[in-house]
Amino acid sequence: MMPERDRLAQNLFKIDTLRSPIGLAVLHDMLALYQKSSNVEYRPGLEPDKCPCGKRNGSSYDWRHVNTCFKAAMAKVYGFAELCFLCNKWFHCTEAWDADCQHHMDHLDHLLVWCDPLTYGGVLARAGYCPFCLGDRNVPVSVRMHQFKIRWTWLDHIQTHIRTLEGGYMPVHCPILHPTCLGVFESIQEPQFHLQDAFGVERNRDSTKIKRPRHESGDIPPPKRKRPQR
Repeated sequence: MMPERDRLAQNLFKIDTLRSPIGLAVLHDMLALYQKSSNVEYRPGLEPDKCPCGKRNGSSYDWRHVNTCFKAAMAKVYGFAELCFLCNKWFHCTEAWDADCQHHMDHLDHLLVWCDPLTYGGVLARAGYCPFCLGDRNVPVSVRMHQFKIRWTWLDHIQTHIRTLEGGYMPVHCPILHPTCLGVFESIQEPQFHLQDAFGVERNRDSTKIKRPRHESGDIPPPKRKRPQR
C-alpha cells in the first residue's frame, strides 16, 4: 500500500554506508514517509493510475472511485471485470473468475479466520465474506465467494441468514466447520455468539435489518441459483 514502506522493509536490513545509493534511498524513503498525510497511499490492484477518467488529479486517493471506474471501463471492453481482494488480481472473464474462486474455496485454511471487511486508513484492505454462503455447496462458487466491500451490507446480508434459523429445527450447525467450534448448537443464540467469536460477525440482538447507507449497489450479492442436479 506504500512503496516507501516496502523498500524500507528490504533496505533497512542491508549493511552499507549512509552515503551509498542504498543509504541515500533509505533516507529519501524515510523523509517521504514522514511527510505523507495518509497512512495508505494506494491499494494493490487499485492503483491511482488505473482510473481512466482522470478524476484523481488533484484529489486524495479514493479506492471506491478507482474500483468503480476501472471495473466499468474493463467490463465495457471485456463484458466482465472483477478484482480479487485476496490475490489483488483483475479477472476479465467469468470462467477465470470462477476458477479463482474455486482455488480459494479449495484452500479455505489459507484464508484469515475472521470474515469481516477490513479497512485501514480509509482503504479497504480485505473484503468481507459470508460464512453461510462459504459453507453452501448448493450454489455457484462465485456466489459463495461474494466479496462484501461495505461492512453494513455484509452485516445486513448475514442477518438474513440468521432470521432463517429462527423458528427452525434444532440443533443448528455451524455454517463452516471451523476447527475450534463444536459444529452443533442447541439454541439460536449459540451460533450467533459463535459467529461473533470465530468470524467477527457482530451479534444483532433484535435480528432486525441494519439500516445504513449503501454506497455501492455491487456490494449486494446476486440471488442464489441452485446448481442443477446431475
